[in-house]
Amino acid sequence: MLFYYYTLLIFLTLQTLIKSSYSFIFSTHFHLNDLYHNNLYNNLYNNINDKNIYNNSINGGNVHNWCVYATKSKLKAVRKFTRDRPKKTTPAAIYPSPTLYYGNVHDHFGAPPEYLPIPVQDTLDFLRNGRLSELISLLKAGITGSELSKLLSDNSFHEALSKELESIKDISEFQNDDVSNDLYLYFDRVINKPEEYDHYVDKFYTLKRLQSYWAEREQKLYNTTFRQLFSRLRSIAYKMKDAGIPLAEFANPTLWHKYGVFKPVPNCKMVENYLKKHQIAINFDIKKLYFRDENGEIKSNFENFFSKLYKPDDSTHNSTDNSDNSNSNNNSEVEDSYSLHIDKVIGETGFNVDENGRLPEDLVDRIVDDLSDLGVLNHQEPWAINLSKIEELQEQFTTEQSQHAYAIRDFYLSLKFPDYKIETDPYTLESYVNHEYRTKTYERDLLVKYKNWLKSGAPRETFKPMNEKYKHLAIWHSLSKNQRRKLVQKYLKTQTVPVS
Repeated sequence: MLFYYYTLLIFLTLQTLIKSSYSFIFSTHFHLNDLYHNNLYNNLYNNINDKNIYNNSINGGNVHNWCVYATKSKLKAVRKFTRDRPKKTTPAAIYPSPTLYYGNVHDHFGAPPEYLPIPVQDTLDFLRNGRLSELISLLKAGITGSELSKLLSDNSFHEALSKELESIKDISEFQNDDVSNDLYLYFDRVINKPEEYDHYVDKFYTLKRLQSYWAEREQKLYNTTFRQLFSRLRSIAYKMKDAGIPLAEFANPTLWHKYGVFKPVPNCKMVENYLKKHQIAINFDIKKLYFRDENGEIKSNFENFFSKLYKPDDSTHNSTDNSDNSNSNNNSEVEDSYSLHIDKVIGETGFNVDENGRLPEDLVDRIVDDLSDLGVLNHQEPWAINLSKIEELQEQFTTEQSQHAYAIRDFYLSLKFPDYKIETDPYTLESYVNHEYRTKTYERDLLVKYKNWLKSGAPRETFKPMNEKYKHLAIWHSLSKNQRRKLVQKYLKTQTVPVS
């Protein structure tokens, strides 16, 4: 028993000694660690102070930011510890290349729906054989709401359509057909309110609205640019007057281009390039490009047309040099109707399209042969088109090959569409492009306004002071937040009435 207590006492004594030794070791370690870090930080602080003293005394006082690096070591193979660019907010795309075919056809304007619902057979009979088929043919032809309203003024036609429409409504209710019900709702609005639902009737309604929005927007931008150009023209005209050129002699668009009046707008030659591309069709009757000889073979008049066009002594047709001279003659009235070429009598051609809108086969073969000689088509692969050659012909439009290609194009379109013609009015041509490219229109309107300005005595531009409202607004924006708050508090004190 005594031995047991003696062994237990020795064990407790050893345990106490071990605990005290551990506490001593830990305290000594932390104490030494604190001393080490304090010494390290003191050395870093002294180094920073020394650097600041050096920068202030020797380096001209330019104190640089010294980075104190962290004690944690970088990971292995880490090149940079900090990140210069911001973090990515979106994950990287798995397939960055664009897809070849887009799945949703409704993303494209005018695309047909993927599925076309079909009504029941009884409704289809009315749509194919009844008076509704006449209405559908009119809608396909592109009739407008006002035109359809005049046709529906015939009571017999309107009553027949209304009767068939009621039958379609009964079919939709009896057979529980949703497609027939949708057709009833559509045709009910078309028949009874065609002018109110013009977007249901006219298939070009959206394009017309977009065209009108674009035309109004471009006209506003054109007016703004025109005012800027006229202000620039007046300032340059007075500078030319100081240099010795009278204001009346400066009424010349060539001088305006020379002295930088049109510098804010791009130098556009769209009209000149268009007229050069189609000069065969402008100077000659393009429908006579191909003809049949005595043997019935198809011949081409292109070489004859081209030689006459570039013949300098030709008196029957205007050459391109004469047309260029007429363009550069700025003494003529720019505001008058502008026509580069004389009027020509358009004759009949021996070729006509059939009921299906197709040309004669021998004429098509001759056109294909000419296009193959130009390099656009290939005899070995007639289904393939050389797009690079087409681009080359479009860029080099003054060459004989390019003129031949454009002549073939105009000949085909003149047969395919009887009302097709080449527009020669530059102002009409420029109405199809954006406002900054309407150089000829700017010249015409500026010349008219410049002459009116000379008749009014050529007054200088008056300085318009800023409106009082914008003066106060500018002062308000220049104040700080506290200044605004104090002014508001001061104003509220004058407006509030103390409560008695």
